[in-house]
Amino acid sequence: MELNKIYQGDSLTTLKTLPNNSVNCCITSPPYYGLRDYGVDGQIGLEETVIVDNKIWLFQCKRSNSIYQAIRNRHYVENRGTHGQQIHYLIIKNDEPIGIISGASAVWGVKSRDEFFGLTKENKPKGLPSIINNTVFHLELHEKNLATRVLAMWRKQIAMDWRALYGVEVHGFETFVVETDTRKGTLYKADNWIYLGETKGSTKTHNGLENKSERLETSPKLIYAYKIKGTLLSIEYKPTWRKSVPLSGGLFE
Repeated sequence: MELNKIYQGDSLTTLKTLPNNSVNCCITSPPYYGLRDYGVDGQIGLEETVIVDNKIWLFQCKRSNSIYQAIRNRHYVENRGTHGQQIHYLIIKNDEPIGIISGASAVWGVKSRDEFFGLTKENKPKGLPSIINNTVFHLELHEKNLATRVLAMWRKQIAMDWRALYGVEVHGFETFVVETDTRKGTLYKADNWIYLGETKGSTKTHNGLENKSERLETSPKLIYAYKIKGTLLSIEYKPTWRKSVPLSGGLFE
């Protein structure tokens, strides 16, 4: 990006052309209704009737964010924290938080997932970091197709943020759904995720690196996965720690 250069255009589209981590703060001109005319077609603010904007935004936040935690505690999966690399978002509509969605490091051992992405014993250490686990998705506003819209938006946003934050090109996504009569992963199917079957209903637990892991019985979960077209598993990977938070429409501390 060139310094001392004026970039003119619609803030919603022009900001997306700027490189990640190139600016610390962006200030745009709000659409003062009836008080400004920018001389372009389709501008917001000169409508005869003011209509509340129904656009959805994802605001990156820390897991410790009080709003995030309050919504997270209402999710059906117990709030036990998040392991590994991770990025969390508040889902905002009309300036109000309506839910949360998060991604984190992928689970290590899932046979059907490994087969789907072509993960092997040899390539998994470097390839698995290019898979993101959708660890939490909770909406508190129920509208037709809203969940699928948010999920599609999240896939695109976190792929950019993950690359900027951890230096890994994202190849795909995984998620695990506890099935009930009303929860069957339908929203993932609607977003073209592939159903891979069920987990075995057990997991390994660890208590320190030096202690032997134990296997505990858990509820079987539905497995869904999604590949990003035109991408491959990562072949180079160096563990990184979170040094800074890239801007992605906003940041809530």
